Amino acid sequence: MSYQLGQIDPDQRSELFTEPREQESRPRFRGLIATAAALLVMGMFAGGLWFAYHQGLRHGSINSGGDVPLIRADERPTKVKPEKPGGMEIPIGTS
Repeated sequence: MSYQLGQIDPDQRSELFTEPREQESRPRFRGLIATAAALLVMGMFAGGLWFAYHQGLRHGSINSGGDVPLIRADERPTKVKPEKPGGMEIPIGTS
């Protein structure tokens, strides 16, 4: 079985692999929409950072007038000797 494709003009070979120029001149709206969405997301992120920063400044300055509390370790000993040293009697097994 064989197929006859016919003759190909060498000057028109490039047209077989490319699209007509009419379709190339259209604006690409996907790229424009993706760019706009990315800018919107970055703007919202920057606005959130700005809002959080100013809230931190507003609420963080309330305690700035007083001293910072000092936390100290407990001065009591952590281990204490038992009143009756010796522990529990363990019987030695006789088998």
